[in-house]
Amino acid sequence: MKRYEDWLPRLNYFIDISSNREFSWGSFDCCLFVCDGIYVLTGEDVAKSFRGNYSTESGAVVQLKLHSGGSVAETTEVITKKFKMLEWSTVHLAQTGDLVLLTDGPFAWNDFNGALGIVLGQNIAVLTLEGLTFLPVSAANKAWRV
Repeated sequence: MKRYEDWLPRLNYFIDISSNREFSWGSFDCCLFVCDGIYVLTGEDVAKSFRGNYSTESGAVVQLKLHSGGSVAETTEVITKKFKMLEWSTVHLAQTGDLVLLTDGPFAWNDFNGALGIVLGQNIAVLTLEGLTFLPVSAANKAWRV
């Protein structure tokens, strides 16, 4: 995957406008937030196979099951392989704009067994039901190069 030359200002603008949006299944949820971020950086729509196909939490579960075993983690593995995103050996190597998976702590209990985020320096942006949240990179379990 190749990033646009001006990917950093694009990412900064995307994070800025995302901070004012409310969570919405099928249009602005944790997976689509990250997929939209990848699109902003690269022009590649990694969510095209499920974008627009759900608008509820139960619909999201159905889409995850259609694309993998039913979890965010499994679907992320499928998509990162399909788009040839290389997995970092440790999350601490991830750089700004990269994709991360969180499966521990508050993200372990949900029906999706995880959440996705975007690396922003030493932090990651994760979309929760309450809105955009920032956590340390160490909160992530896996990371991929975008």
